[in-house]
Amino acid sequence: MTSHLKSHAWPGNVRELQNYVERAVVLANDQKLTLDLLPGHVRGMSPIRVGRKSGRDLDDLCTEFVNAAISQSTDNIYQSVVSMVEKELISQVLKSSQGVQTRTATKLGINRNTLHKKIDEYGLEEEAR
Repeated sequence: MTSHLKSHAWPGNVRELQNYVERAVVLANDQKLTLDLLPGHVRGMSPIRVGRKSGRDLDDLCTEFVNAAISQSTDNIYQSVVSMVEKELISQVLKSSQGVQTRTATKLGINRNTLHKKIDEYGLEEEAR
């Protein structure tokens, strides 16, 4: 059990460790803590659950997003990440502009013709009018 506790990354730091030890103590049938009392991801049995932290800023979100993209892709990561962000940005601004392309282009600070090309490229025709 000690080796698993030492080898785990503890992304929640001391609080996470404290919570799991308290949980193990409550669940223990006797005075001895055993490995089965720890969650699967601490024992290396299941993936770590990544939850959303409250109060994260854009830099933290960006770092998390890029790390996820790097871990999922090995080819042309730059283009993949830039395209994903660009598509989502255009989509959301189109929605907030009720699909009006001139308003969307102005908010994005790009030419309307460039926006039209990007709408076609990303298949966002249904969101634009």
